[in-house]
Amino acid sequence: MKKLNVLFGSNVRKFRELRDWTQEILSEKLEISIQSLSLIECGKTFPKPENIVKIAQVLNVPCNSLFVGTLIDPEVVKEDFNRRLEIVNNDIERFNLAYEYLKVITD
Repeated sequence: MKKLNVLFGSNVRKFRELRDWTQEILSEKLEISIQSLSLIECGKTFPKPENIVKIAQVLNVPCNSLFVGTLIDPEVVKEDFNRRLEIVNNDIERFNLAYEYLKVITD
């Protein structure tokens, strides 16, 4: 099992990347240096409790989501997504269903 600080940092990075934010954008929103954010994301430092709450608020996620979950490599996800998209493209019923889900989660 990964150390808590590594898991936390990886989740911060994951949620930041899901929003297409750079470290610069998130660090500005958190009012911390890019270097401090980088150390958090790498699991080399761990924020104070009040900063954990602030990170969760800025990322608009529950605090506990920063401590749990399976770490996912974005490149692996993209590759898997593209493979699944090819499958869906060949089945109009699945395509329509996937499209409806995408509309819901992107609105």
